[in-house]
Amino acid sequence: MLSPQKPGHKAAVPSKKLLSTLLIAALLLPTGVLVVGAFGRLLSLLGDRAGGLALERIALGGGILWVLDLLGLLLAMAARTAVEDKPDDES
Repeated sequence: MLSPQKPGHKAAVPSKKLLSTLLIAALLLPTGVLVVGAFGRLLSLLGDRAGGLALERIALGGGILWVLDLLGLLLAMAARTAVEDKPDDES
C-alpha cells in the first residue's frame, strides 16, 4: 500500500487508495455502530437480553475499530504530508 514517491527516494508515502479506504471507513463506521448499538438496545428492551448483549458487544468492537481507523488515517495523512512538503534538495 506504500509506494515510492520518486525513483531515487527511499521515502514511501501511503497510496491514495489506502487514504480513500480509511476515509470512507471513518465516515461509515460511526453510522454502523449507532445502528447496531440501537438495535441491540431495542432487543434488550424487548426481552431478548442475549441478542441485545451480543449486538452491543459488536457495536463496542465497531467503535474500537473506528478509533483505530481514525488513528491510521491520521498517521497516513501525516506521513503523506511530511514526504510531500520535504524540499528536494535535502540530503
